[in-house]
Amino acid sequence: MIDRDILNAGIVQALMKMGGQTAAFVSSFDGADSTILDFSKAAENLIGYRKEEVIGRPILSIHDPIDKTGMMTIKNNLIDSEKEVKIRTNLIHKTGYRIPVEISIEPIFNDKNEIIATIGLAIDLRQSQSVIDELAISEEKFRTLFDRSSDALLILDGDRFTDYNPAVLKMLGGTRDQISAMPPWELSPEFQSDGRRSEEKAHEMIAQAWKNGSHRFEWTHRKISGETFPVEVILTPVSYGDKSVLYTVWRDIAKRTAAEQELRKAEEIFRAVTENSADIIWIRDLDLNLTYLSPAIESVKGYSVEHGLNLRIEDYVKPERIPEIYKIVETELLRDSDPDSNPDRTIRFEIEELCDDGSWIWTESIISFIRNDKGEPIGILGITRDNSMQKELMNELEKAKEKAEESDKLKSAFVANMSHEIRTPMNSILGFSELLSDNSLTDPERTKFINIIQSSSNQLL
Repeated sequence: MIDRDILNAGIVQALMKMGGQTAAFVSSFDGADSTILDFSKAAENLIGYRKEEVIGRPILSIHDPIDKTGMMTIKNNLIDSEKEVKIRTNLIHKTGYRIPVEISIEPIFNDKNEIIATIGLAIDLRQSQSVIDELAISEEKFRTLFDRSSDALLILDGDRFTDYNPAVLKMLGGTRDQISAMPPWELSPEFQSDGRRSEEKAHEMIAQAWKNGSHRFEWTHRKISGETFPVEVILTPVSYGDKSVLYTVWRDIAKRTAAEQELRKAEEIFRAVTENSADIIWIRDLDLNLTYLSPAIESVKGYSVEHGLNLRIEDYVKPERIPEIYKIVETELLRDSDPDSNPDRTIRFEIEELCDDGSWIWTESIISFIRNDKGEPIGILGITRDNSMQKELMNELEKAKEKAEESDKLKSAFVANMSHEIRTPMNSILGFSELLSDNSLTDPERTKFINIIQSSSNQLL
């Protein structure tokens, strides 16, 4: 066994390295028979032994799975290189479990430049292994998400796609070999929708991604079959190790593009209708704030669209009618909670509205709810027309009706009176005419009855 006194400066050097948090072990240089000479406080914490419990014990007693042959190999390597040798092994904790470590073994020399001992600096790999495990789990999660994503995900390395998920094959058709052999612009038509050549524009989009850290844009790709389709592309630079690539996302927007085209068409139709309608077309939110007003507001009420949008209901409706309007909306919203209510129902009402010149006109409005995809009301669509002439006509008709009813009453009274005036002499004529047929009448009586008949006849003239 080596006398501790002959370690001289070497042991001092070793003890210096044993400071701090480093688990350091000093052992004799006897190959398979090397024994523990000293170790640091951090080493005590690592393996659970106190220093006095292990000093003098064989170094192999705390190592696994290094055997005597392995120790001799380490000794020979130290002699040959006279510098650090690194090994990975397990240290045996006092309780018996294994601790994965990486040990850097350095020789300690005497003044004759002879190796007299070694110092081993141990790094606990449990934390490192945990990081490795977490990275492996993270990589597995990424690969799972990468492979199962409904979006096409690709890795662009230079001008070739070096990796991509199954969604790419589904989107483009063809085989991996076909796709891997083509740069992005060859998976595109010759020209993009803006008229630019795909190759030229692709280089520009890639350059912007590298410059800005990410780049999102719309692109037209081409399937292996030749069919084109629109996608949204997101390019994001990603670095790993000494390599940098572009993480690429393709999102098929064919349905979205078709929906946008339909929406634009609907908006054009709506605009054509509203801008040429003689009636005022308006949209309000459920708080009755105006969000749209057609140009007819100017010809009907004299307001500009800008001015009209800033008006509240209270600004142009008589105060006594305002609660009625709010009540209509409140009632219809409550009615809407009834599953049997008709979602396409309309409500019609008439009110007087103030014009820009201070005059009042009668209007008729028809309203219905605007609904979202779930059928829930999110606004109110209304059509308002100037109803003044019709209202005036209805008033005239009402007056005419009243006059007709009055005339009818006079006529009835007249007819009743005339009926009385006619019925009285007629009764005399008919009665006395019947009496004249009586053969028992005397001449004076017959003459009297004839005079009565003539008198009654004169009353009818």
